[in-house]
Amino acid sequence: SAITSVIDRPDARTDSQGAAAALSGTVVDQNGAVIQGATLTLINEDTGDTQTTAASEEGTFRFFVRTDGVFTLKTESSGFRRGEAPGLRLGAGH
Repeated sequence: SAITSVIDRPDARTDSQGAAAALSGTVVDQNGAVIQGATLTLINEDTGDTQTTAASEEGTFRFFVRTDGVFTLKTESSGFRRGEAPGLRLGAGH
């Protein structure tokens, strides 16, 4: 089975913690069923910096990024093929 991250529209406003953008969404399988506890890794394609989080009980996740850039989102969960979404442009300039 494949795993997919359904990404909400990236939020480019700066928050009180200095984040340039936020990326959120829901992790689902190919049938649309929510996957709890999936591991998500957001990688800055320019710097190689990474952030990791786990999907909530509702399958939701949220990342905050402090610099503009192009990112890859990787999603993993036991029993599923890893998902990957490259080329995500995040930040005020995107």
